[in-house]
Amino acid sequence: MPHKNPQKKKEYLKKYYQKNKEHWKLKAKKFIQNNPTYFQEYNKKHRNKAKEIYEARYRFKIKIKVIQKLGGQCKICGIKDIRVLEVNHINGGGSKETREKTNRFYIGIANGNRKIDDLELRCANHNIIYEYEQGRRGKYWKNIDINAIIKDVEINETAKDKFE
Repeated sequence: MPHKNPQKKKEYLKKYYQKNKEHWKLKAKKFIQNNPTYFQEYNKKHRNKAKEIYEARYRFKIKIKVIQKLGGQCKICGIKDIRVLEVNHINGGGSKETREKTNRFYIGIANGNRKIDDLELRCANHNIIYEYEQGRRGKYWKNIDINAIIKDVEINETAKDKFE
């Protein structure tokens, strides 16, 4: 029976099954009788996985629609990689809105049910920098001169190099 040609192998297996159909049906019936919960467990496990995959694909499609509606690229640097693009609420309140509405927020944007005047698209880096500048993250960072700290660190590093 070792067929090197996949087409011939397929034809052979089809003929073999047709010839021995009753034998395989009986064998399957016995297996089901001896293992009544096997298919229930198998279906439960694989249906959940299929459902997860379906939902992930659905969320990804919604994300693509939202990104397209908001211009398709970061407002600051112009990057178009959808893995790093995020929706930014210009006036704040984004975490509250997404927490309350979860996926409805994005579905509303994709379907045109939510206004997008107060939204913009930013890459992850520019979005986090914007949030720091607005004082929404790192409440202590707002009043600190970052450039002065960087200079101080550079001076200390060069001094450290001199003593080593």
